[in-house]
Amino acid sequence: MRCNYCLFSQQISELKKENFGLKLRIYFLEERVNQNGDVPEDIFKAVRKIFILFLIAYTNLMCLVLN
Repeated sequence: MRCNYCLFSQQISELKKENFGLKLRIYFLEERVNQNGDVPEDIFKAVRKIFILFLIAYTNLMCLVLN
């Protein structure tokens, strides 16, 4: 049982770090958009990709918590 808890705790920690990293990427992309005033296609695609990664990380975290 202890190993399961350790594994669960480690997975949550990794997902929280990944979530934080994704939030930072979104923040800096938003800053770049605000400075330029226009949303170039590459920034739009990057934000969309980061959002999808965020949703996957969030879903994984919720699955771990609820199981």
